[in-house]
Amino acid sequence: MEGTSILFIRKEDRFLYIKFLILTFLLYLPSFFFRDFFYPDEARNLYLCWSVSSLKQAFYLFYADEFYFHKPPLYFLLGYLLNKFSRDFLPLFLIIINILSSGIIISLNYYFFKKEGQKEVGLLSSVVLAMTSIFYGTSIIIRMDILFYLFVVLSIFLFWWSLKENKFILSLLAGVSGFLAVFTKGGFGFVFPLFCWIVSAVVFRRWLFLISSTITMSLCIGGWLWWGSEVFLKDYWKILLFKETLQKAINPYIHKEGFFYYFIFFLPILLPLSLFIIGYFINMIKAKENHSWQILMSFWSIGGLVILSIVKSKLVIYLLLISLPSVALGSHFILNKGVSAKIKVNMLYATGILLLMLFGIGSGVFFYIYRERILFLISILGIFIFVYLLCLMYRKKSLIYKLNILLYLWFFILQIANLTYLPRISKKNGVKTLSKKIGEIKFNFDKIYTTEKPLLVLNYLYKRRPTMYVKREDLQEKLKSNKNILITKDSINYPKVEEIFTHGKFKIFKSF
Repeated sequence: MEGTSILFIRKEDRFLYIKFLILTFLLYLPSFFFRDFFYPDEARNLYLCWSVSSLKQAFYLFYADEFYFHKPPLYFLLGYLLNKFSRDFLPLFLIIINILSSGIIISLNYYFFKKEGQKEVGLLSSVVLAMTSIFYGTSIIIRMDILFYLFVVLSIFLFWWSLKENKFILSLLAGVSGFLAVFTKGGFGFVFPLFCWIVSAVVFRRWLFLISSTITMSLCIGGWLWWGSEVFLKDYWKILLFKETLQKAINPYIHKEGFFYYFIFFLPILLPLSLFIIGYFINMIKAKENHSWQILMSFWSIGGLVILSIVKSKLVIYLLLISLPSVALGSHFILNKGVSAKIKVNMLYATGILLLMLFGIGSGVFFYIYRERILFLISILGIFIFVYLLCLMYRKKSLIYKLNILLYLWFFILQIANLTYLPRISKKNGVKTLSKKIGEIKFNFDKIYTTEKPLLVLNYLYKRRPTMYVKREDLQEKLKSNKNILITKDSINYPKVEEIFTHGKFKIFKSF
């Protein structure tokens, strides 16, 4: 692969890391300017970030008059600091944090493989990782997942380098990074670094740094929980450690799924390299020897999948945790000269045809739902481009050339999603669109009541009237007073209350 580029990036580039950053901006930023905020996650996270009025409040955050313990404080601390620059631009700032986190992750990935003498694997896996469905999805949405993954990756790589270079300070920094992962999104920030540290310690047969990293991470977590219990709430540590972490793993109250849940989604979220990842693990059985980094990545990928499957609370988005090692192993399979070129070429063709089918089916579904001529034209144009590039892919002999065509096809799909599909999906229940519709109401009202906590974000999007959360059992009492608006998912049949319009899953009523 000497002298060959992946998309517009070459491993000999002087500005390679800057190009990684440019790639992430091209992939993730456009959708922000065309879409609405997704309900409920983005609405909730924006409200919580906007509502933090002090650094201390981020540690003991209230959401509709209840202590919000479902997420640790780091993301909301960040939201508070960004608010200081501009409250109006906070959503854009949070997306840029996601983009920067993604850019740093793929740069760390390349740097790791460069140090392992695998520049080609590093370049290919970094570019493909940025384009996977799971990376794309977590980078364009206002959530803390990609920032959390940055700290997980950093903790694992720092520990590996501490063992390889015999640098004690790196093991301490690995422990701090692990703590920051926990401080961003909770328990998996402890489990995944620790699991990969143990694998690394076994590979190098060294244990002292494992102890120092684990103690550092544990002390930082313990210090945070002790401080919170002393300053805010006596049971602060119990709520976060037992109710939020252990209960979710053993007996969750939400997102409860079976053991094989993740095995269903493992391949779709790692497109366009899914078939090559399977190929790697099949070929691994035949391989006579593996590099030490392959052992780490294999355990991180397969062992991580098993860990995620054992935990009973499941969300597809958690598969982000095993995306980097899985893509790295798939990239190694593509570049492995010991694997038949014919097999790899056939896999590329199969992936190209699969992408064409997904695009065709997806386009057809969207046109059927929205009935817009522009979607039909985009579908026809897209299919024509797909077929042309697949034919070009068939004519060219170079494996890397064929791979580049496949990546450009996938890049094309993501940009179509940015500009056409996501705007339409997000507006169905989007809170910005809802705010505009409320502004168009020709009815003088005093307050907005809602039974949906995430809609408290309307306090910052529609500022002319306050939005207040009300429990369903208190709803009729609140609506006794005249001139109020109610937003709910439920059907209402109260005297002097009538529905005025709907917005996605929401029904909007007025009391008179």
